[in-house]
Amino acid sequence: MPRLSTRPRAVLFDLDGTITDPEAGITRCLAHAFRECGLPVPAYSDLRLSIGPPWEDYLHSSMGVPQHLVATMLETYRREYDAGGIFEATVYDGLHDLIAALHADGFEVALATSKPLPAAVRVIEHFGFLPYFTFLGGALLDGTRSHKADVIAHVLDSLGHRDALMVGDRLYDIEGARAHGLPCVSVAWGHAAEGEVAAANPAATISTPAELRRLLHSLPTA
Repeated sequence: MPRLSTRPRAVLFDLDGTITDPEAGITRCLAHAFRECGLPVPAYSDLRLSIGPPWEDYLHSSMGVPQHLVATMLETYRREYDAGGIFEATVYDGLHDLIAALHADGFEVALATSKPLPAAVRVIEHFGFLPYFTFLGGALLDGTRSHKADVIAHVLDSLGHRDALMVGDRLYDIEGARAHGLPCVSVAWGHAAEGEVAAANPAATISTPAELRRLLHSLPTA
């Protein structure tokens, strides 16, 4: 993992598990989709671990959904989620203040999420974050841009530079950042399994949102 050596121009944030806690809505709507598709509902712990990875692959490879039902499962889930589950979320304490402060400090704040972009935009707008973001990057509904590395590539291309830091809660954020030679700071909250983040070797781990701002300002400018 690239180390933190100088202060970046841009800070890229994951959404689910990093800015917001969407656990209640996602797990409820995913359980609904399993039932509607005639499949046994996984244990709650497994539903919770589904928050983060792109589902086009994950539902089949890690949750046992037959490949021929994946598209139907996604459609059923999204219909329930868009109807209300999307707002069964809360903002983690201190995240609104952190993102507003980073924007005021002159950082380019960007979103890099594997959540489909239309849903991500709704969440960012609903919780009042939109004025602070330079760019919003997310997955495409057709699955052609879903993995974190692909989303980060899109965000970096849109920003026009690669002087950036990724912030997220899962190994997918760390691996996606590593694919582009970026450091990743992991948050101690979120939905990672025990030991997942440490094994992925992030550049740093923070326990509170305020700690990220202090860390950034402790770095020398390039």
